Amino acid sequence: MKAVFKITDLKDSNIPLGIFMFFLVFPVEFNNYSLALFIIWWLFFKKYRELGKLLERKALLLFIFYYLFVVLGLAYTLNFNDSKSIASVTFSFFAFPILFGTLNISKKGLKTILLFFIAGVSIYTMILLFIASKNVIDAHSFYYTDPLHPTWKYYYLQYTRLSPFLSPIYLSIYTTVAILSSLAILKESIENKTWFILLIIYLLIFTFLLSSRLGLIAFVISSIVYFFSSGTFKKLPFLNWKGIVTLITTTVLIIALLNSGLKSRLSKVLPFFTQDWKQVAQIDNSSGKRAQLYLISFDIIKSNLLIGLGSGASEFAIPLYYNKSFKSDFPLYVGGMNCHSQYLENMVSWGFTGLIITIFMLVSSLLVFAKGKNWLGVSVVASLSIIMLGETILVRQKGVFIFVVFQIILLAYEFSNIDSRKKIHRPI
Repeated sequence: MKAVFKITDLKDSNIPLGIFMFFLVFPVEFNNYSLALFIIWWLFFKKYRELGKLLERKALLLFIFYYLFVVLGLAYTLNFNDSKSIASVTFSFFAFPILFGTLNISKKGLKTILLFFIAGVSIYTMILLFIASKNVIDAHSFYYTDPLHPTWKYYYLQYTRLSPFLSPIYLSIYTTVAILSSLAILKESIENKTWFILLIIYLLIFTFLLSSRLGLIAFVISSIVYFFSSGTFKKLPFLNWKGIVTLITTTVLIIALLNSGLKSRLSKVLPFFTQDWKQVAQIDNSSGKRAQLYLISFDIIKSNLLIGLGSGASEFAIPLYYNKSFKSDFPLYVGGMNCHSQYLENMVSWGFTGLIITIFMLVSSLLVFAKGKNWLGVSVVASLSIIMLGETILVRQKGVFIFVVFQIILLAYEFSNIDSRKKIHRPI
């Protein structure tokens, strides 16, 4: 009698990677355990024998090069002892192309991986809502809302505040990619389409409940990029996409109108477009503090345009340059000690060269995805690029995971397709 399952059946399975993706949104301890499981699988089946593919998959090498630049920047940073942690935080830029980038991921395999990820995000957000609903009275403090008039978006916030890793901006990236992944799967299959539509609407509602301003902007733009670049409207008329889009749009508008906290937070963005930033910096709110950090960052960059101040230097440079920019002592409330823009952060660290490296890495991935008509990859890069305008996501492990994992897996899928086409057209 033939065995139903053999251990060797796992050799080309995407289950271990899927398990890692399932726990990606969970606290970092879960990430470490699931990653350890994947590494055991990777070593057991000797996947390291395929590392030679990295030389052919050049877009992956740029991630490794980015990490080497981080390490090089430590050689001249302002404070090596405190900045050296950035090397461990960004180690995924070096490790993940090696672990994930040389895998052969089929279309079916990618679908399996995305389904694991979507399930993880859905379950985790439900856990957040359940736990936070028990703490709704105290949750108002997260965004300084009036305690006498808490709005329903704060149901999740108390748990998020106590959570060991996630802020609304990070969580909104996960929900955005989960929505885009659901759309990509829905586009390729008509099975269970009702469940996917309901799931998309649920994740949409949660994304708006988060009220992350930059996260919402990234979601809207990346969704537009996906819908129109993939030609979804033309290719699948039988799914009644017009009806789906109308339903989703109506849901979004209703949430936006009911969520007074969201309207209040969005109003704080307008001064950046209507006033001089030096005037905005005098406002005593989150926009004023962010404007201060941007202006200080510009002063630092102008003084160190070529090679910057070294990796992780912004934490020490910002207080030093504050007096020069605002002619007063550094206030404690500025906090964060980073530029609140990854592009500015990299320019402070490595000068104009840092900006070139960052953009080149994003554009290289974008070109690979566009050439392969991988519109999910295109929209993910678009979302990350927008997020990085107003957030420094690559100074925390969770942000590095978000940036690296999605791109590496989708790049591995594209390069696997290229390898398959080469085998088909290889002369006998």
